[in-house]
Amino acid sequence: MIDEKWLRREKTTLDELKAGFAMPDKAYAPYAFWFWIDKNPQAAQYGAEAREMAAQGLSGGYVQDRGFYDHRDSRYFEGTRDFQAGRYFECFDAALEETKRAGLSMGYCEPACIFGTPEMIEGHSELRAVSLRCRRIHLKRGESAVVPDAQFTVVAERHESGLIDSRSLRLAAAGERVAADERDETLFVFTPYTARTSEGSCNNYLQHEMADRAMRLIHAPILERYKSELGDALSGHFFDLEGDYGYKLCWSRDLEAEYERRTGRDLRLMCPLLLEKDGEGRWMRARYDWFDAVSEVYARVMFGITSRRLAEYGLYFTGHLWEERLLGQALLAGDPMRVYRAMSMTGVDHLFCDPWNARTYKEAQSVAELDGKRFMCELLGCAGWETTPLDMRRAVNNALAMSVSNIVPHGVYSDRERIENAHYAPDFFDWQPAWQWMREFADYMRRGSFVVSQGRMDADTLLYNPLESVWALLGDGAFDEEPSFENTYVYDRKNLPDCFEYGRTIEEIDRAYTDAIERLTDLRVGFLIADRHYSRAFRLEGGRLRHGAYAFDTVVLPPLYILPRDVMEKLLAFADQGGCVIYLGALPEASAEEGADDAMMRALSERLRTHPNAVDARDGLERHIGELNVMADWLEGGFRLRMQRRTIGGRKVYWLCNNDTVSHEGLLRLNGAHGRAVCWNLENGTRRDAVSRDSEQGALAPLKMAAGEGFFLEFDAERAPMEREAEKPMRLPVELPAVWRVYVDEARQCRPTGFEKPIPERMKRGVESALCDWAQLGLGDFSGVVSYETAFELPACAERLTVDLGEVRCMAKVSLDGGAEQSLFWGPYRAEFQNVSAGRHTLRVRVGNLLINRLKSAVESGRGRWHRWAPSEADYRSGLFGPVILEYEKREEHE
Repeated sequence: MIDEKWLRREKTTLDELKAGFAMPDKAYAPYAFWFWIDKNPQAAQYGAEAREMAAQGLSGGYVQDRGFYDHRDSRYFEGTRDFQAGRYFECFDAALEETKRAGLSMGYCEPACIFGTPEMIEGHSELRAVSLRCRRIHLKRGESAVVPDAQFTVVAERHESGLIDSRSLRLAAAGERVAADERDETLFVFTPYTARTSEGSCNNYLQHEMADRAMRLIHAPILERYKSELGDALSGHFFDLEGDYGYKLCWSRDLEAEYERRTGRDLRLMCPLLLEKDGEGRWMRARYDWFDAVSEVYARVMFGITSRRLAEYGLYFTGHLWEERLLGQALLAGDPMRVYRAMSMTGVDHLFCDPWNARTYKEAQSVAELDGKRFMCELLGCAGWETTPLDMRRAVNNALAMSVSNIVPHGVYSDRERIENAHYAPDFFDWQPAWQWMREFADYMRRGSFVVSQGRMDADTLLYNPLESVWALLGDGAFDEEPSFENTYVYDRKNLPDCFEYGRTIEEIDRAYTDAIERLTDLRVGFLIADRHYSRAFRLEGGRLRHGAYAFDTVVLPPLYILPRDVMEKLLAFADQGGCVIYLGALPEASAEEGADDAMMRALSERLRTHPNAVDARDGLERHIGELNVMADWLEGGFRLRMQRRTIGGRKVYWLCNNDTVSHEGLLRLNGAHGRAVCWNLENGTRRDAVSRDSEQGALAPLKMAAGEGFFLEFDAERAPMEREAEKPMRLPVELPAVWRVYVDEARQCRPTGFEKPIPERMKRGVESALCDWAQLGLGDFSGVVSYETAFELPACAERLTVDLGEVRCMAKVSLDGGAEQSLFWGPYRAEFQNVSAGRHTLRVRVGNLLINRLKSAVESGRGRWHRWAPSEADYRSGLFGPVILEYEKREEHE
């Protein structure tokens, strides 16, 4: 079974947490997403890359064999589709050995060169994806027709209104003559076809044999070859698919059986109601039930079976889905929360660089917290080459606030010949100037992941997931052949809502739901997402919904059009006992049991709407903040703060971060916290007492946070607060020359990629210059590291010498007299040196910029390309700009 280090450890003590904080277990080290894209793979290359990653604190990563894919012409190289044979295993052996030697671990992905391709089901035609198209034969009263050959045909009578009479639905055999004697009738003739899904697959993921096929082709070779490393050096599997249960009206034997098991009805008879409405309102129930059955089979076959089998070998299973929009979720994954529950480690794919986004994370975070799992996030993919260290830190800060404890920087590319054409920039490897600072970033992620994986998040509010309403409202275009979604991401269609009768209503539900997630987060409310699974699992006790150690006293409902009756009845019982229900829009009039316009559901909704413990918040959540329990309140000043509160070992531990690009300050009351505040610093792994004072409602903490700064605050109720810091010694200024020696040390540069311009000889020798942009030194298209040196006189022995570099673009390393360097990956760019003697000293600063300066010439020459967008002129600014300020605390001499 899986070792507990790869899962959440619920009973971690504070002493264990403190002992491991400076350098946590390898299980918490970030895993690079490692793309193997190479025409001529060599084991030595991949061993060297793994060794280099380990040296910078990154695990060997999640290896994804992209079939040695040539991004230049979108074709596979000849002879490379033989996955996990020959050189692939030689390369994997070398990478694993180096990772193991460094005391780290790595994982693997399904190979893009086989998964989802025809090779996956070669010789197994029964596993080919099947969808059904429908041809309608309309019969006016008195007309007749012979049922054609088909997979099946359903006959439906029609009301005078033209709607289907769902009570009349029956199957008709091929060759049977059907006559419309009393009413108009329609023959719905369903025939199978094969289509490539939105992810490009032609495989049937709704058939349980597919899990067996995947185990044999993808996992078995790994499990056999590395059986002595499983669960340790080789930790788990990453499933890299947005979601792909099938195309349109997809079909399988397992789906038919699951639908009948769940509903007691024949799925074939319900298919006309997926395409059209009926006069009895059962169309909503039919669509709800179809998505419910699809979701169950997809979660079980592609995630549940594999998770359980890998767990027997000590490996976890993680991956991601389409997270951003309910419509995309329904069309690709069915029910993401159900899939997350099937994984041993939940996960998401957070693309781009949005340091405030909560929507992407919240559903997977809720499953991780409620089910006691760790949480993976593939981070910073497609963020662009202009991504700065500050951007990277802010993205990680947000992920930690969302309980992410397995951070996966996206990615490391093995195709060094074509790095200027990387599809998912930025790249995190040694051709990037930032790579020389990656150790600091990796340790930051490792410490943060360790802390948020412990204990549990404090949450007392639930937001209901309205995905079921999307299921019930989807039809027509979701199942009809037109519009075509084949071979494209459905969610890339700008007019997607217009493809469905209720598309705009679905969009309004999604907008309200997403806004509720973002507003609750910004209002600093501790909340999780609940679906019907959790709603049924919660125990109702004393006006609270309880789940393990969680107790929720508030439920927020986005606009809803359908619910199971038992869920609505539980909400009413919750309100009857004193729980607060806040509704943001429509309450359901349809039920999962009866479909549209259910009189019982209408009555239940009316009772809730008029209940004294129900709050109509259609005018906005902010207007009803008094009904919510907030984690913190600004008493003075204030700014947009991203935060989370956890209970670990009986203590309150707050994650606080300023994700803005400028510094802020204010006085924050942390509700429920009391006692001594202790600040946990992710940058250096230290802990120190912090200033706060107690009030009846909570601890008052003065915050002054730099751009992108984040830290944990632990509160020890058994110790009195430290209400003020000790008086700091006087700091004295040190004069610096205005001119520095500036030079390029060729031995300090990142790995060349083949499109660098020669470094000017004068810069190799060094020039005397004031602080300025590198463009003024002839280095406007240079990406790498430039060194600055100056000398100064220290008039007296210093207890502490502080160097403040001022503005830096983008990262720096500072040393004194040739000693050890201090790495400053992001601002404030401040270094301190202890016990510095009086006299003359040499200050050296090495500054790194971004890869975009070097890429610019490649793009302009037509050799390279930007990913999605081009940097602005301001993004090219590089160098040390200052002002550089030196201050020292004079050391007192004692006889």
